[in-house]
Amino acid sequence: MADDELIDYYDDDGHRLGVAARRAVHRAGDWHRTLHLWLASQEERGSLLYQLRANGAANWPGLLDASVAGHLLAGETDAEAMREAREEIGIVVPPDRTVLLGVRREVDPATEGGWNRELQAVHLARLDPAWGRFAAIDREAAGLAWVNNDEGMRLHRGEAATIVARMTLFDGQRAIEERRSL
Repeated sequence: MADDELIDYYDDDGHRLGVAARRAVHRAGDWHRTLHLWLASQEERGSLLYQLRANGAANWPGLLDASVAGHLLAGETDAEAMREAREEIGIVVPPDRTVLLGVRREVDPATEGGWNRELQAVHLARLDPAWGRFAAIDREAAGLAWVNNDEGMRLHRGEAATIVARMTLFDGQRAIEERRSL
């Protein structure tokens, strides 16, 4: 994450107001665009890939998050922002293989102060092995977890304190497969 990267910011109605450094946009609590990509399993029907954030990650350390998520740079399209998949988990996702599910508004306290007010473009794709092997590129991801949708919903609703998932953990650039409780 680069706090000085330039991103577009928007008013409450979604009209673009200008460009500013990411940190400044968060401190001001301005709306900005992000990409959230969820990857579905081809082998395990009804499973989604969650990213396990690294303990040292600026956002959501040690927690599960979308398969891939990131800020759109100034002037960047959703298709161009698919670069986040390569940067975070080492695979190249062709934009034409994703489906836009919608845009949601999310408001959270920002790590660096202020508010993180996101216009999240939520995409879904079925993972294709041809897109490459998982790897920790930017060190924000500690691993990946295939979570059954029913188990994921139980976890999100607070009905389960832990679940068991098939994991890919990153040890440097190496990916290690195992099953573990989350």
